[in-house]
Amino acid sequence: MNAPSSPTDLESRLTAALNARAGQVAPEDLGPARPPATVSPLRRRVRVGAGLAAVGAVAAASVIAVSVINHDDERTVPGGPATESTSVATDPTTGPTTDTTTGPADKTPQTPQVPVDPAGLLPQDQPMALDGGATADFADGSSAVLDGDRLVVTDGGTEYATTIEGLRAEPYLSVVQVVFGTGNGYLVAQSGGGDSNSQTVYVPEPGGLAAVQPDKGAPFGYAFAEGFGGYQTWTVGDGEHLVTVEQIGTQGSRWKAWEWQLDGTTLLPTPLGTVCLDFQAETAATC
Repeated sequence: MNAPSSPTDLESRLTAALNARAGQVAPEDLGPARPPATVSPLRRRVRVGAGLAAVGAVAAASVIAVSVINHDDERTVPGGPATESTSVATDPTTGPTTDTTTGPADKTPQTPQVPVDPAGLLPQDQPMALDGGATADFADGSSAVLDGDRLVVTDGGTEYATTIEGLRAEPYLSVVQVVFGTGNGYLVAQSGGGDSNSQTVYVPEPGGLAAVQPDKGAPFGYAFAEGFGGYQTWTVGDGEHLVTVEQIGTQGSRWKAWEWQLDGTTLLPTPLGTVCLDFQAETAATC
């Protein structure tokens, strides 16, 4: 077994080895020092830098994409880029549309009434007399009767009445039913003698009968005499149409004509133009 070397021997051996190694290195073998092949902190910095570069590239691409999209929006939407307040909806078949819904209408329109053909102005409906306690019966089951100075109408199974000042059966009192778009009315004619009479339309309402007033845009009633001109009011078509005609001049067969329609408690005239009437032949035509 070898004896342990003394410190002096060990130092001598190390010195000899180092000298021998140093003798093997020539000047041409010397060069700049090389950094270590792998340094962990440096590798981490390189990876972080690469990550930042990647993030920067994505951000740049996003900016470019947003810029392109905004540019397209400005080019395709009239008036500039779209905003959150834009309310234009696009239909693929009809293009941009705008919602114009305003909600349901507050007023329900009345049933329209088709104007009478001027050729249908004659013959007139025949009114029913209310003298001697007679009852006027109509096709729909309604009726009218004079009770003293009260006009009593039964309409739709309900009785309606009103007191009419000066109402009397003599010399002549008649009634005819008028069929409006909103319900029935009753044209009451009271003769005062001669060639004129007063005519009033009454309509049923809760509590009785209400007199409706004709608009002043046309004459209403009956006032006629040969050579005088004048006007006449009657119904045609079993009460479907209430009309007035006014003679043009004092002679001849030319008349201006109107049809009346009910609007609340007012009668409104609709012009029918000029008509030629032959009362003896009971014919009418536009002229």
